Amino acid sequence: MDLAEQVWESFSRAFWMEDKGYLKDVVSGTAADAQLRCNQIWAVPAPFPLGAYYLAYLKTRGNAPEAARTVREQMGGMEAMLREGCVGELLRVCEKLEEIEREDTDHAG
Repeated sequence: MDLAEQVWESFSRAFWMEDKGYLKDVVSGTAADAQLRCNQIWAVPAPFPLGAYYLAYLKTRGNAPEAARTVREQMGGMEAMLREGCVGELLRVCEKLEEIEREDTDHAG
């Protein structure tokens, strides 16, 4: 294994949280590890903005409640940060999720 692969594996072991689907903010052994901060978005290797991805995901799935649940699950701990407007377009994703969930509740009730 070359040095780049060793670094990648070490980084992944130390920072990636499989259960949350995002990177730790720090490695300290405290609750701060699981914080999600707006600057972490730059660590996501996406070819386009994450907000655009999630809006497209919802649209291509007909804004279905199941798609909304998937996006909400994937976004996990980001919602509080998004409500503060830190990441911008992702706030629109939260608004769309709420709209879909309201419509789903209205149709179910």
